[in-house]
Amino acid sequence: MSIAVSIVVPVYNVQTYLAKCLDSILSQTFSDIEVIVINDGSKDNSQEIINQYAEHHNIITINKDNEGLSETRNKGLLKAQGEYVLFIDSDDYIAPNMVERMYNQAIKTKADIVISKVTYEDEAGIQEPMFTCDFNEEEIIDNKEGIKRFWNGEINGHAWNKLIKRSLMINNNIFFPKGKLYEDAPTLVQLLKEANGISFVNESLYYYLQREGSITKKPSYKSLVDHIEVLSEIERSIASDLYEKTYQKEFQFFLLNSLYFNIYMLNQLYYDDKQAYRKYRKDIQKQINKLSFNNLMNNRYLNMANKLRLVLVKTGLVFQLRHRYK
Repeated sequence: MSIAVSIVVPVYNVQTYLAKCLDSILSQTFSDIEVIVINDGSKDNSQEIINQYAEHHNIITINKDNEGLSETRNKGLLKAQGEYVLFIDSDDYIAPNMVERMYNQAIKTKADIVISKVTYEDEAGIQEPMFTCDFNEEEIIDNKEGIKRFWNGEINGHAWNKLIKRSLMINNNIFFPKGKLYEDAPTLVQLLKEANGISFVNESLYYYLQREGSITKKPSYKSLVDHIEVLSEIERSIASDLYEKTYQKEFQFFLLNSLYFNIYMLNQLYYDDKQAYRKYRKDIQKQINKLSFNNLMNNRYLNMANKLRLVLVKTGLVFQLRHRYK
């Protein structure tokens, strides 16, 4: 018997949030789904919560040693039987009609990837939209346009608000890189490159929790190293004559935004690990040297505040000011 959608939920030490996540999945208006919940060696009560839900619902559960988010997602992907797959982080939750809306859009447009809008939510319950512009549900874009919109920020670099045709990942051997933070972005780039059609749902269906304990919210040596490596991997995976030159303004905008994030994390290391700071400042300086100052100052994607930040980046003041006024 065929399954329309497999929902993969990696779990690691999220006992506070897990029930809300699972409730949102199990209350979907679309029933042709399988739910795969994988405990990645949690040390809290997450497995007990999973067991309680598994007693009353048709959930596939896997309990394994800790390997990290990427490997956990990969195991779920290999276990999945659905035509499409949806990755949900276990501290987030989804709208009751998410699967129905996205699956119907996939069938209507024959797209390999369907992308929904997202709502940020903090631990106090305050919400704000990730995207302020409307999505056009009538358009189907191709690979090149997908990469362009990734560069300019119209397509976010996360896996969780995207319904993905499972064969797109399996047939092209696209998996999440093991042991890396920010693992979504290089995987998404590969998916966009290989996708036969990308479409959109103009509705906020995914609720992304902004919590202080999240591993990607804590600047660290590993965060910086992994983010630099991810950026390099993305650059290597894109043919420069097809993407960097065709969409140079968008690509420069992407590089600049990545640099802002790298510089933010680097500055956290200044007082904690001077040796690491010196080493990775050199790597970041190489990225800064790739920026075309004239291109960016005339780039329609940059507002005046970003142009001021660009001047600070190019002159190196973005480092010096942080240290002088600490």
